[in-house]
Amino acid sequence: MNTLALLINRLPVFIVALGLLLSVGAGYYGLRVFDHLSSGGYGDPASESWRAQEILTEQFDGQRTDVILLLETTDGSAVTTGNFTSIAQRILAEAAATDGVDRVTSYYSTGAAQFVSKDGRQTFASLSLAGKTDQDHLKVYEQLTERWPDEVDGLKLKFGGSVAINQQISNQISEDLKRAEMLSFPILAVLLVLVFRSVVAALVPLGLGALSIIVAFALTRLITTVTDVSVYAINVITFMGLGLAIDYSLFLVSRFREELAAGATSDQATRITLRTAGRTVGFSALTVVLCLFGLTIFPQQFLQSMGYGGAAVVAATALLALTVLMAVLRLLGGRINAWALPGLHAHVSREPEHGFWYRYSHFVMRRPVAMLVLALGLLLAVGWPFLRAQYTLPDGTSVPTNLSSRYVTDSLQNNFASSGSALNVILEADGLVTDVARQTALRAYTERLADVEGIGAARVTGVNGAFVFVQATENNPSQSEAARETVDRVRALAPPDAWQVYVGGQSAELVDTLDGIVRQLPWALLIIAETTFVLFVLMLGSVVIPIKAMILNILSLSAAFGLLVWLFQDRHLAGLLHLSANGSLDANQPVLIFAIAFGLAMDYELFLLSRVKEAYDRTGDNTLAVAEGVERTAGIITSAAIMLVVVIGLFATSKISIIQQVGIGLAAAVLIDATIVRMVLVPATMQILGKYNWWAPAWVKRLVNRAGLQD
Repeated sequence: MNTLALLINRLPVFIVALGLLLSVGAGYYGLRVFDHLSSGGYGDPASESWRAQEILTEQFDGQRTDVILLLETTDGSAVTTGNFTSIAQRILAEAAATDGVDRVTSYYSTGAAQFVSKDGRQTFASLSLAGKTDQDHLKVYEQLTERWPDEVDGLKLKFGGSVAINQQISNQISEDLKRAEMLSFPILAVLLVLVFRSVVAALVPLGLGALSIIVAFALTRLITTVTDVSVYAINVITFMGLGLAIDYSLFLVSRFREELAAGATSDQATRITLRTAGRTVGFSALTVVLCLFGLTIFPQQFLQSMGYGGAAVVAATALLALTVLMAVLRLLGGRINAWALPGLHAHVSREPEHGFWYRYSHFVMRRPVAMLVLALGLLLAVGWPFLRAQYTLPDGTSVPTNLSSRYVTDSLQNNFASSGSALNVILEADGLVTDVARQTALRAYTERLADVEGIGAARVTGVNGAFVFVQATENNPSQSEAARETVDRVRALAPPDAWQVYVGGQSAELVDTLDGIVRQLPWALLIIAETTFVLFVLMLGSVVIPIKAMILNILSLSAAFGLLVWLFQDRHLAGLLHLSANGSLDANQPVLIFAIAFGLAMDYELFLLSRVKEAYDRTGDNTLAVAEGVERTAGIITSAAIMLVVVIGLFATSKISIIQQVGIGLAAAVLIDATIVRMVLVPATMQILGKYNWWAPAWVKRLVNRAGLQD
């Protein structure tokens, strides 16, 4: 940090100019990031359901359902009688003739009653599209939606299915992102002025936040050149870039002003700030980056893209903070306090023993056991519902009710005789299925499949060489617990001798996704725990504090997860908060929230404990050190948490259920961590442990001293 401080003190103008120039280039490059994002990414490429989908695409391309076209009469008449029959047939014939549509399956082509609603007012057609990629399907889908108005001769047309869902989610996320960005900056500007009591000091974090968003877009687009990035990642990456920019700015600007108030020159304040708060920011960013890298070991592309994208944005934000932001502070010097509100001097230069948080921490440390029991009891009570969490994958119920794909999804589930989904059962024989013996074996297997508990019917819908496609209709709603049990029973069904069976479909994909997460979760937790432990030991020279910090953070996260179950699964306050609650949690969200929130919690923990250690090294008094550390950081941590919650909260106003879940989950985790954990559990546990807070084996202390990373 001393070398960096020397460089900034000598070349502040050059560093700021270079940062601005790079941001212009990043803005130009990242402007069209949405055109490079992918949908889906929830499956495990090594799973059985993934292999089933691969074979379905390769061998039975025309059998896949990509788009669902729902037709509904406007006057209550039956859609399969009278003039409506000819109108519907004309529309579907036009759809089949559209370039890029491989197949249209409907009541009019099959006579199957499953295509007609129970009241006769609705019917749907299943469309299979040509092409292998999301972009191929999107082009065909756009042709279809532009072909007809919403109503044709008394028939309402609504598009649904996977392609429609993914496209409408992408458009909604783009709109939500623009709205969140427009709202966040003026709100943050007011809050920052109130926190810093200076307009100029408030503008510095906002400037860094703007640069971070620009860099976030550019980095996300760059990542798409080497791996797929989920469309959902853009919201998470963007609010992390903006939120951490505010956090790091608060840490650095507050320390810089504190040193100026103590009589330091701009050069001296820059050097001290980088050596103390800057060092903390560096360690904090590294902690968050390594926590996010824990996501990359999961098989799901969705989680991998969150890990890569989030880690890149955090690293870039920290780099901008330690270079461009510090260069701006060096140039401003005392002018950082310009356009001040009344009471600024007393606010910056106040001695710690005169502060509210100093007295408050002594209040907690006089009764540490009682405060510990009270706080832990509250966290466990709030987190208890998480033990009964139910999980699903994104589908049509993840989008707002005003979009056509949600209308189609709800109609299929509520108005048609079979509300269950179809399992795609792919059989691979040991030779051509046209062989008489194999035909007999196939019939026997299909009959046994139809008799499996939870299966309503099973029929062969395609044969290609040695491959057979059997659709098995489930009696239970897609992704329900009963549907998952049906998948297990179908997979336990013995196939014909020497045949391979692959069970796919939405319910099977959920089973495989959960299995993949459970299989990799211990390794991800081990990576996060080990890296966090090592970083804390290197920075603080203690093996006790990192263990305690991890335990407390896990408890606070359990409370956040319990709140998510209460809101989205139990649907409490769903109407009041305008939540897209479908009675479950997205299967990937707890893992994602854990990685991000755990890193953010360690961010605050490091900031607090670095100031506690400074005081402890100076005084040798644990109680006074904790009180001084809390006083020096409580206001900043609380302000940072509030502003991070504002940023996350605005992004959580998205109408997409997944974004709501991750937003509310992270906001709750940050608030709990900055209040109950940081202001109650940390001082209470540190008082109970006393001098043992800073214990480490002698060989560890020698290693830390040799590394030279402590002040």
